[in-house]
Amino acid sequence: MYPIALVCFGIPAIVSLVVGVRLLALARRTRRFPEYALSAALLLLNAVGYPVMLAAVGLERLGQPGVALVFFFALSAMFAGVSMNYFFTWRVFRSDAPWALALCVVGTWLMLAPSGAIAAHVEMHGIDAGIQSAPVWCFTVIAAVLVTYAWTAVESLHYYLNSRRRLRLGLVEAPVCNRFFLWALASGAWFFCTALAAVVLVRGLNPLGDAFFTVSIGAGGLVNSVAMVLCFMPPQRYLAWLTRRAAAMHGA
Repeated sequence: MYPIALVCFGIPAIVSLVVGVRLLALARRTRRFPEYALSAALLLLNAVGYPVMLAAVGLERLGQPGVALVFFFALSAMFAGVSMNYFFTWRVFRSDAPWALALCVVGTWLMLAPSGAIAAHVEMHGIDAGIQSAPVWCFTVIAAVLVTYAWTAVESLHYYLNSRRRLRLGLVEAPVCNRFFLWALASGAWFFCTALAAVVLVRGLNPLGDAFFTVSIGAGGLVNSVAMVLCFMPPQRYLAWLTRRAAAMHGA
């Protein structure tokens, strides 16, 4: 099961690393917050957090010390990345709404505050038993993660539907319209993965040790990866296809 997990988590990690580095380079040129926030979200969550989490599982399997410390570092990186997704969504879609900023602060606190408690349970009981013995902390974290990806998906889908109407009038470019849809799809994929983790926890299992969850994460991660590549590194053939579709829509 561990090799399967490496593959399922590895593909999103590699894609996030490539896209995150490209966004970081863009942010250094533009000096804009959204690019910094999104690059941090991708790099910390997928390129750092998940691989380090698997490293913690590997250390425990080998009977090596430092499992809880590595696990805590992985949680901190992952939740810091997810918090950046909160702030990215706020800045891009709701920068003038006080409630959105408050949601970012509360969501970040609900993720980062329980990290130490979860790591303490892992230190006492090991990863599997530790996660199972801390359901309140785990569900608090999962709820905060679900909120940010649901929020991002809804905002992106809303902008996609609006831009689609403008696309019919020739007021927006087809790739721009499509990016809103792709980002909604990418966020929806991570919402699905997080919701599945909640279901596994309700069943009293550890998501990291459940084969069905791991394979499903791989499927969700693959959808997320494809959407991110098309969103941030689209091939010319894909862009040409979008343009042809838009032209056909105008001619209809």
